[in-house]
Amino acid sequence: METKTIQTKKRATKPDQSKRSFMAVFACFIGSLIGIAVTFPIIGFLFHPLRKKTVYGGLDFIKVGNIKDVKGSAPRKAVIKSFKTDGWNRFDNIILGAVWLIREGDNKIIAFSSVCPHLGCGIDWSQKKEQFVCPCHASIFDINGHVLSGPSPRQMDRLDTKVENGEILVKYRKLRLGSSNRIEV
Repeated sequence: METKTIQTKKRATKPDQSKRSFMAVFACFIGSLIGIAVTFPIIGFLFHPLRKKTVYGGLDFIKVGNIKDVKGSAPRKAVIKSFKTDGWNRFDNIILGAVWLIREGDNKIIAFSSVCPHLGCGIDWSQKKEQFVCPCHASIFDINGHVLSGPSPRQMDRLDTKVENGEILVKYRKLRLGSSNRIEV
C-alpha cells in the first residue's frame, strides 16, 4: 500500500492579520474624520439663519423731518422710511409706517403711531373736530392720544422721540393690536 502525504498550505500568521485589521481600523478612522470635517460646515450653513439675526433695520431712531415743519398745535403726519436687510439683500427707503407729530414747546415733539390699537386701521386727524379718528370702527382720540370713545383697548401708541440739530428723530415700533397692553411685535 501506498501512503500519500498531504501537504497543507500554511495559514497567515498572526502578525499579518493584525497589520491588516490595524490598517482597516485606521482607514475607517481617517474616513470618519474627513466625513466630520465636511459635515460640520454644511450643517453650519444650513442652520445659519437660526443662529443669526438675518432681518434687521429700522430699529433705531429714524429721521422724519425738521422741527420747523411742525407748526402750531395741529398734528402733522410724517411717513417713516428706513432700510431693511433681509438675509443678503438690503432694501432702502422702505415705508415702515406713519406717525402723527405734535409740537410741544420750542424743542419738544410728541409722536403717536398712526395705527389704531384696535385692529390696525390708519388714524386720521379731523381738523374740524380737533380729534384723531379711526375710520374703521369709530374710535376717537383726543390731541393727547387718550381714547374718548370707540372700541380701542388703549390710547394711541406714543413713540420715543428726540430732536437733534433741528431734525426730528422717532424710534418707530409696531405694537400688538387688540390688546390693552403695549406689547411690541
